[in-house]
Amino acid sequence: MNKQGSRYNPTKALVDAYLCTDGLPIGKSPVYKEDTYENVWANRDPRMRMTILAPGESWGEKKRW
Repeated sequence: MNKQGSRYNPTKALVDAYLCTDGLPIGKSPVYKEDTYENVWANRDPRMRMTILAPGESWGEKKRW
C-alpha cells in the first residue's frame, strides 16, 4: 500500500480556485452548480482536469470512483 497517497488528494480550496468556462469564479458564475459531485467538474476551466482527476477518470491502471 502506498503510504504517500494523501499527497495526491487536492484540497477543496484548490478545486474551488479554478474558474468556470465563462471566466468567472465559482461564487459569481451562473454556470456553476454544486448539487452533485459530477457538477462540480462541469463548466470548469479545462486545466482543472489536467491537474486533478475527475470522477471516472483513470490514473495508471486504477480507475477512480
